[in-house]
Amino acid sequence: MTRHSSTPRRPARLWTRMKSLLRKILEGKSDQKKLDTIIEEFLSGKYTHDHPFMAEEAQALLGQCVQTDVPEEVYALMDLYRMEAGRSRPGVEYVPLMSARPIQSASHDFHPEKPL
Repeated sequence: MTRHSSTPRRPARLWTRMKSLLRKILEGKSDQKKLDTIIEEFLSGKYTHDHPFMAEEAQALLGQCVQTDVPEEVYALMDLYRMEAGRSRPGVEYVPLMSARPIQSASHDFHPEKPL
């Protein structure tokens, strides 16, 4: 199997499955050469949570089948889950839990001359 040097290393079986799935999803939507280009782009490792697949890139790669119109119903649904403006919530937050039993100070039991 020939891969570009920029392609991340993946087990061959996983690589084959991903290509097969993409080919199945995109079947009939483009000619073979364009389909191969699209599959290589998706599997290149370029798109991650740090570099998402943006609408403009999708339209350049996939053409007019990419639509960016959002139905009004989606905006109505989003309004039900409005976030406070200007406040960002942390992805992970530390919340200390109180012990079920009271914590006693060990200082009265400490004797430097005695081994612990």
